[in-house]
Amino acid sequence: MASFRHATAITMAAGIGLSPGSLLAQDDAGANLAQANNPLAAFNTLNFQNQYNGSLTGLDDTTSNSFFLRGALPVSAFGGDWLVRATLPVNKIPVPGESVTGIGDFNVFATYLIDTGNPTLSFGIGPQITAPTATEDETGSGKWSAGLANVLFNFKNPNFQWGFC
Repeated sequence: MASFRHATAITMAAGIGLSPGSLLAQDDAGANLAQANNPLAAFNTLNFQNQYNGSLTGLDDTTSNSFFLRGALPVSAFGGDWLVRATLPVNKIPVPGESVTGIGDFNVFATYLIDTGNPTLSFGIGPQITAPTATEDETGSGKWSAGLANVLFNFKNPNFQWGFC
């Protein structure tokens, strides 16, 4: 999970670094980078992320790979601010004697952004739903699922940020 978050943060930071808004004052650089790492930042984003696993415990000479197409859209609804995030993975999964590649299950969650009163602490909670869109049995669950998602992100220190999902 750590590499997943790290890769997302790098992807978001790269996208913001290429935008016209990156020409902000140097004093804002640390705050902007912290927001780029924040999974609850109210940015319209489109991310392309790849996660390669070169070694899997207990499986000799196998690798796996997941490519994630992810978008985020801030919206105002039901009297508050929300962040809607959608993810569609493409997975390469090892199975005995071969590997299977295909689209995974499509996931969407809508996080209600709660004002914590602290500008360096973000918290959100809301519904999530996963649709069984996998093209192969091995790349998805084969079931609809729904529940609650929550995210906390602390970016008080621009050199060390942490959070949980």
